[in-house]
Amino acid sequence: TSPVIIDGDLGISFGSLTPDKKIKRTSRSHIAMRTKLFHDEISEEMRVLYVATTRAEKELILVDTIAKREDFDGELNHKALLKRRSYTSWFLHTYPTGNEMIQYEKASLYERPAVKKKASSQMEFDLYKKEDVEILSQTASGTKIHLNWRQFSLQKNLATIRGTLFHEMAGQLPFPYKEKEVINYAAKQGYTMSKTDLDQFLSLNDSTDYQKWMSLEHKFELSYIVQEDNALNHGFIDFICWDGNNIIIGDFKTDGLDQDQEYIDTYASQLNMYKESIQKMYPDASIQTSIYSFHLKKWIDLEL
Repeated sequence: TSPVIIDGDLGISFGSLTPDKKIKRTSRSHIAMRTKLFHDEISEEMRVLYVATTRAEKELILVDTIAKREDFDGELNHKALLKRRSYTSWFLHTYPTGNEMIQYEKASLYERPAVKKKASSQMEFDLYKKEDVEILSQTASGTKIHLNWRQFSLQKNLATIRGTLFHEMAGQLPFPYKEKEVINYAAKQGYTMSKTDLDQFLSLNDSTDYQKWMSLEHKFELSYIVQEDNALNHGFIDFICWDGNNIIIGDFKTDGLDQDQEYIDTYASQLNMYKESIQKMYPDASIQTSIYSFHLKKWIDLEL
């Protein structure tokens, strides 16, 4: 079926098309090469069989199943080879019944009783009679998605890779973060940390708020799912911390925005959904939302 066949002796063969170039068909050179390939395979199998059978010193036993012995009458010729039945068929064609060198023993095989199928019983189910309810699914990150076509590129999106890496390192590496551990972790992910990358990521160590939060109960990449009316809000929160009755929600951003308000305008809806979802779980808690800008090296509080 391959359109190109390569042979060490005959060269290269290509498939062909009809003159109108609508139907693919086998070329003459393809037929020749496939025929040669078939003969080469048969010859190799015969050599392997010869080596295997000549290892026997006194007795050689072949075990196989056949339908009728009469199917293998006649000499071993091209017609018999083309049927490609089995190695046993080659022996049966070569040594017909009555050859004193060959002894045939017919054995009855144990036949397992056919498995009786159980009678299928039809089950009856009550029809669903309750009112249908439509459930929508939405994520916090989806609130900031712009409904326009993105520019297509075959190049890796380094900004996305960098952002994912920073999130992983914040949650996976021990705090306070050490330069060597950061470099090694990034290298295992196939990313080389630049001086700017290191400076921005390690700036988390200098945040007094972050130092305090890391000493309290906290989680990274907290998954949540909350039902609100007919919608399911779900997603992952980068960082969350419990300080008594106060809950801090933190979101890490690697964007290169230069103004606090730009972060707030871009991500306020996302952080607001986080807050509303967690508020349903902890109705009496006071919830604070903050964005950490690695570019600005600081936390930006949101008043939502």
